[in-house]
Amino acid sequence: MKTTEITLSTGKKVVTKEGTGFTRFKMTEFLTAPMADANGRMTAGYFEQLSFLKAIFSVSEVNGEAVKQPKDQASFVKALSTFTDEELEEFVNRYSELSEEDEAGNDPVSTAGNSTDGSMNALASD
Repeated sequence: MKTTEITLSTGKKVVTKEGTGFTRFKMTEFLTAPMADANGRMTAGYFEQLSFLKAIFSVSEVNGEAVKQPKDQASFVKALSTFTDEELEEFVNRYSELSEEDEAGNDPVSTAGNSTDGSMNALASD
């Protein structure tokens, strides 16, 4: 997701930035939920934590004040402290929704060949 401004219901303005491979690497240091269960299936806790971490690591500023990307537990707590509990929940939900919309809009497979009735058609020239 590109740089985006999200205005929360409290009026707080949060500017996000696009992540990098290094950002994703740093996020894994904060994951505590098991990635997979005994059968090799991804766990819900893992996806929930990953969604939360993606949102927090995307924040570049809140109300015009820069927020440093977390690098350790102290900076992670500092990033979280810019939100109330309700604001944090709203931000994570809105960020996740925007990310899903962005991924769906940028995925050529999700829209290529769709007809108006929802069926898939091969891409062919007329």
